[in-house]
Amino acid sequence: MIKNLRNSLYLLLLAVVAACGSCAPGSPPNAQPTENVAIEKALRATVRLYASDGDPVCAGTRISPEIVVTAYHCIVAAVTPPEVLMMLEIFGADINDVELGSLVGKKVGFTTYEDTLVNEDSIAKPKTTKTVKAREAFIEDGDPVSDIALLRTPRSDQTYVAISDARLSVGQNVFEIGHPGGEDFSYTRGYVSTPCRVRDGVCMVQADITSWFGSSGGGLFNEAGELIGVCSALALAERAGNDVVGHPGLSFFGNMKALRKLLEPGVEKN
Repeated sequence: MIKNLRNSLYLLLLAVVAACGSCAPGSPPNAQPTENVAIEKALRATVRLYASDGDPVCAGTRISPEIVVTAYHCIVAAVTPPEVLMMLEIFGADINDVELGSLVGKKVGFTTYEDTLVNEDSIAKPKTTKTVKAREAFIEDGDPVSDIALLRTPRSDQTYVAISDARLSVGQNVFEIGHPGGEDFSYTRGYVSTPCRVRDGVCMVQADITSWFGSSGGGLFNEAGELIGVCSALALAERAGNDVVGHPGLSFFGNMKALRKLLEPGVEKN
């Protein structure tokens, strides 16, 4: 009986070795990046955008050494004088009605996750925002309909993320990186409510995830850390006293089909 047990254990060991193939010592078969690695990568690919007066306005995500993606309404807010924005609000105009031609080439400031850290340790004590000098980016392109915009930066060694080609599914786990309520580089998680919620004729990813002012322009990511959405809007309501409140877990994101269209040279925009 002991001999049979030894033979069984030997065969089991051979099966494990065969399944692993050329695995590196100490690594499991078909090893995949852990969720924490994906979150860390998304954090390091995220930026914080600043208006010309130095006030923080939105988030963005680096998708190449020279390109950052954000929301169209974020670039409008970043380069439009406050008094003009106030007039738009008074007259009930949509901020995205500001034409792209008046925005292209204008400068936007940004900082990265690493800029806010004392050193490369992600749990290091953050610096205060005032100690960080903003870098420069320039508005390159945008689509007010899908609420997505592109910024061009000097070539950077900042981490960047891939754009997902996978089809989204209801209930899929996702996470978001942004600056809700001004809280820098915050991580929240949730799931896809529907891959395509049509709002004003535009297909948006709807997610049950906590977004707030400051989350706009930030990335929505799958568990592999790939970009699947750009934070555009959250459902708002007014209650007594004209207090604006958000509906918890009702957030909308620009989709990757619209982003890819912006990235294709020579493609006519809507």
